[in-house]
Amino acid sequence: MIELELNDSLNWAAQFKELQKAFLENDKTKIKTFIKNPIISEYNSIWHLLEIDVTKNDNTEVPFTNKDFEKYHHLIFSPIFLELFQKIDFNEFYVKSNYETKFIQKGKERYKMICSKVEDIYILNLYSEAEYEEGMGNMEFSVIYEFKIINEKLKLIDIQLAG
Repeated sequence: MIELELNDSLNWAAQFKELQKAFLENDKTKIKTFIKNPIISEYNSIWHLLEIDVTKNDNTEVPFTNKDFEKYHHLIFSPIFLELFQKIDFNEFYVKSNYETKFIQKGKERYKMICSKVEDIYILNLYSEAEYEEGMGNMEFSVIYEFKIINEKLKLIDIQLAG
């Protein structure tokens, strides 16, 4: 097993470990250093995740700024995201470029984190499934967090929703 050095600023897995620690300590100031400012998304997905309607008449992208982070940070990273994020083995993710946590059960829903590296994007997919009705199959949903190294620092650059 490769042990990662936190002082290597280009080591994305070590930076994810740093973010893990910031989440564990609920260090909002430190967490904010991992968020690109502003986040601009083609589909305003971060706003959809927050269930806030920012639609303008011309359908333009509405940036998510530091001020928005201060107000909504607790909604971006749900308790389920935080629980699964703590279960990611970033050493293994680093070595294999992908990683999946085991499912956790919350009521009638099951969740897991699917991690992948695609070129220079690090994707954390908070995947959930729930049964529609007995025998009717599953409903699936994903909140996809995209990270990238910008100026030697790991940053959340976008959030996508699928399902």
